[in-house]
Amino acid sequence: MSIHGDYAARIVHDQRSHDLQAEARRDGLARQALAAVRRGAARKTGGATARSRARTA
Repeated sequence: MSIHGDYAARIVHDQRSHDLQAEARRDGLARQALAAVRRGAARKTGGATARSRARTA
């Protein structure tokens, strides 16, 4: 491959790598947000049942 071809291939590879990293980062953030929402919902329901148990005891 010529020098220009190598350079062009490198640019395409770098851009693709950058896109994949950005996509992975977005996926990771979305997964973290979902996990946080689930934890928050579980904590709220857990707290409510503990309070109601304390009231009835």
